[in-house]
Amino acid sequence: MTMNRSSRFFRQVWRVNGLLILVAAAAATFAVCALVWSELESNMRRQSTEAVAPVIPGKQASPELHLGGFSAIDGTSLYRATLSVADRGDSKMSSSSYSSETRNILVVDSATATSHWLLPTDKELIVYNQDVLPESKDAHFQPPIATVVLVKSLSSSPEVEEGRILVSDLSATDVQEVASGVREVHGASHTSAGQIALLFEQKRTFHIAMVDANTRKVTSDRVVNVPALK
Repeated sequence: MTMNRSSRFFRQVWRVNGLLILVAAAAATFAVCALVWSELESNMRRQSTEAVAPVIPGKQASPELHLGGFSAIDGTSLYRATLSVADRGDSKMSSSSYSSETRNILVVDSATATSHWLLPTDKELIVYNQDVLPESKDAHFQPPIATVVLVKSLSSSPEVEEGRILVSDLSATDVQEVASGVREVHGASHTSAGQIALLFEQKRTFHIAMVDANTRKVTSDRVVNVPALK
């Protein structure tokens, strides 16, 4: 009698265990299927987005690049978008620059239906970007007069390696290199004399360069003498 009771008890335990194992297996199967479906759905959405996105000439060799949404430049007929790739975590962007690796800037003029790239290729990083506002006491809004960027080689470390300062008109039709061997740009402003003042680091010294706002040519480049601490 005791043996029969024990057998019935263990049979019930085995049935319960079998039911639990079946439930666990079903849950695991459902989780795997849900994960696979989520990946498939994500891939389909990405492929659909890529299929309808405008074609960027020359981008075929760099599929990881993405052209962001356009934003209007107030007071002008211009729209601007950045060409970028996801941040790899090894680059520290300057203030007023972008949170991802910016490779280029596209400017579209709605008045002429034309567009221009700020840089000729996507082989450099834009690690600093600033629109220079006009120095004016006029209460009416005035659009920026120029764009200042610091670009560095794609293979370099943005925190250490040297780059080039470019000054461009807002439409990116006239881009001038005003300094090379620059480690960091600290600011750009418009002076009352109609020039753009640039403060930057070059060869372990601070420099102030003056750039003509109309021609974007350097008119002077002076080393800042930092007094010794007492």
